[in-house]
Amino acid sequence: MIYYFTGTGNSLDVAKRLAALLDDTVRLMDIHESHPVIESAPSIGFVVPVHNFDIPDAVKDWFRRARFSGSFGQTYFYGLITYGGAEGNARANLRRACLKKGWDLVYNTMVMVPDNAGPIIHRPYDLTSLYTLDERLARIAEAVKGRRRSHEEEPYSYKMALKTELSKIYLDSPVVAMKIDHYRCIRCRLCGRLCPVENMYFKEKKKKKDKAAKARKSYAGKMKLRGHCIHCLACIHWCPTGAIRMGYIDFMNRQYTNPYINVRELLKR
Repeated sequence: MIYYFTGTGNSLDVAKRLAALLDDTVRLMDIHESHPVIESAPSIGFVVPVHNFDIPDAVKDWFRRARFSGSFGQTYFYGLITYGGAEGNARANLRRACLKKGWDLVYNTMVMVPDNAGPIIHRPYDLTSLYTLDERLARIAEAVKGRRRSHEEEPYSYKMALKTELSKIYLDSPVVAMKIDHYRCIRCRLCGRLCPVENMYFKEKKKKKDKAAKARKSYAGKMKLRGHCIHCLACIHWCPTGAIRMGYIDFMNRQYTNPYINVRELLKR
């Protein structure tokens, strides 16, 4: 079984390709599940992205609540971190999350994918990493089949941990805080259905008695933010009209979604 967490689809794409090579199945890390159960299997994989130079806080919380069904003494645990920029403390903290549960993360590696934060860091999207993804995953699949142990260094940097916290503060600041352009918004509510932490919701206008207003009921209102965004950027990149922006940063005509993943696959979560 391969457990994954994804926003714009990169980690799901990696998980699906690896599962095909290993003749395995994928399963979403349901971060809303109070006590997620990891079913016993010969091998368990985790595919998670880098958010702000670390694994997402939502993933860390999932690990804290997760429990293993049965004995995991002979289980081969492995992890893949998808990243487009800097690794930060992602690998080190994925290992820490596993060790706190008593799981030995035997194989722990990085997989480069396109960085979906291009407009934020003023850098164009680079899709070349997708062209070699199958080749790189084939090598990883061979390592997993052979139950190999990775010997790569997994450095933990307190300086990088500070950078992570400062990045979160910056992304929540008025300068780049998430905003919805209600003139562009067509109220399709796709963003609310995609958000992994239910940060977005549709607030209906006060009901009127006339029949015309009742007929327009599903469109009378606005999308609102609850204020606990994890900056996965799923809502921004999948919005059909580019109505969601980060402060002064407009993503209109500059959106990225993984070309091998369709939105229906993400809506299953």
